[in-house]
Amino acid sequence: MEEMDSIREFLRLEVGVCAECTNRFISWKGHLGSSSSCEATEAEDPEFPLTKKIRLDTAEEEKKNASTDSALCQSCLEVFSLESAVERISCAVSESGMEIDRYQVNLSIPTLVELRQLAVASQLQQRLGCSASKETKTIPYVPSAKKLLLPLLLQRLKGIFPAAAKAVSGPEARELDSVVSINVTWDHPDDAGVCKSLQRQLVKLKQKKKLAKDSDSWWGSADKELCPDKGRNQSLALIESGQVPIQDILAWPLPKSSQAVTCRVSVKRSAVYLAGRYVKLSRQLPQTPWLVGTVRKMEDSVEELIVNPVKSSVRFDSARFSSSGREDCDVRMLGTGRPFALEIRNLRSLADVEPRRCKELERAINESGADRVQVRDLCVVSREDVNSLHKGEGRAKNYVALCRLADGHSVERESLDKICDAQNLVLQQKTPLRVLHRRTNMVRERTIYTMSPEMVADLERPNSIFTLRLRTDAGTYIKEFVHGDLGRTQPNLCSMLGVPVDIVALDCSSVEMDWPPERGPPASPHIPRPQLHPIFREPQLHPIFRDPQLHPIFRDPQLHPPSATPQLHLIFRDPQLHPIFRDPSTSTHIPRLA
Repeated sequence: MEEMDSIREFLRLEVGVCAECTNRFISWKGHLGSSSSCEATEAEDPEFPLTKKIRLDTAEEEKKNASTDSALCQSCLEVFSLESAVERISCAVSESGMEIDRYQVNLSIPTLVELRQLAVASQLQQRLGCSASKETKTIPYVPSAKKLLLPLLLQRLKGIFPAAAKAVSGPEARELDSVVSINVTWDHPDDAGVCKSLQRQLVKLKQKKKLAKDSDSWWGSADKELCPDKGRNQSLALIESGQVPIQDILAWPLPKSSQAVTCRVSVKRSAVYLAGRYVKLSRQLPQTPWLVGTVRKMEDSVEELIVNPVKSSVRFDSARFSSSGREDCDVRMLGTGRPFALEIRNLRSLADVEPRRCKELERAINESGADRVQVRDLCVVSREDVNSLHKGEGRAKNYVALCRLADGHSVERESLDKICDAQNLVLQQKTPLRVLHRRTNMVRERTIYTMSPEMVADLERPNSIFTLRLRTDAGTYIKEFVHGDLGRTQPNLCSMLGVPVDIVALDCSSVEMDWPPERGPPASPHIPRPQLHPIFREPQLHPIFRDPQLHPIFRDPQLHPPSATPQLHLIFRDPQLHPIFRDPSTSTHIPRLA
């Protein structure tokens, strides 16, 4: 007991350490006691029993502690004064308007604090007359202040957050789609100078070991073993091992500091991803804002027509639009639309993207987009799903091109029929002249899987206009395939027909990608999500679904097994009555959103 009093007197009076740090160093010495706050710490992190408190039994000791607590702690520099940190966190959360559900606390402590902790431990070691042997560290190992501080701070935050809020960390946080990150950073003006001194010493040690300057793992395996904490700074382990003398970093003995650390807090939510498909009905609409320098070429874009209605009703900082490929501003995107995703940054409330709200957002976008942009299948997806969206950009796409022969030329039906035989046609496409100013000049190999031409009746110029349906690789330049781009695309339609051909209009009829992905198991084991035709996914896409009384089987499609469907209604008995049922997998029917 006398030894404990001697150690406490040395730490509190001579070094100037606060009660929290005093108890930590005494616990390191091996004299373990108990305290309510420390019991909570061990409940949070049982790996570190060193945070147990020493009970101050006498009134004289309590009075002594009270008289010295007002002084600046020379070990933690007031990092362990949690009242100010908790107050700042509460104010930051309130000002941000963030609804706390699942949260993760990230701490950043100055390197200066960790170094001063090692210096105090070294002074205490000298005070006790301990000497390091070859089997032990030159400076005794003391747990990182960050790891000791986190459970204490989490315990305090339980009192200011809603009861339903839950603290998460590590793997659990990474598995969740969205987590609120509370970033607490302590700063000190002397930290930058200490870090530079430490860096110079590490460079000298690196040169001494004759290792590459750009090596990220220049310390040896023996040095790594000296670091018990996985997340602990490797340089601190080198100081503990004596390879970098602490006297070269800090003045010795430890100088008194008159300035405490300052605390700042930021509250952010990890990105939330909205996914869907958009249909572009206008030929005067780019996918993203079109700027030439600072001059805007077109008033709106697909991105803005989707993001702006969302921004008017959902609270967030910013949104990033991405999609599976893109089309030119004069090309329509029809069929079931092009897959897209919105990365919503710092969303204030997850309730704003619940399934019911997604339907409301979908209607708001469609009303705003009118006859230019429509969206469907809006829902929340994970980051992994968005990664799969970009990986799926190599999938096939279907196009419909309206082609016109040059004046004075015509083509016979037999010549067009020969195009149909050119399956899996491999193209060598140089970067088109129209985009050469912003893209690398290179040769791209693309494949046209199938082509199907169809002559269009024209009384003034017979046999000069035709439509061409193509199924191609994503990234194929269809316009350049038609007119040849002055020979930069080989082969091309002009060389195949032997006459000059130009393109009048182009539509992308479908993108072969199942997106957004299915979240969870299907509602019925009898009817998987891919059904007869995409129009079944949204009842508003076709008139026969608008009045459920017309076709009772559509009141709840999930309740009717496929085997019974063809027997219930005459429209299925004769496929010719309804062209959309002739070949549901390749139907060219273009639904319009209601």
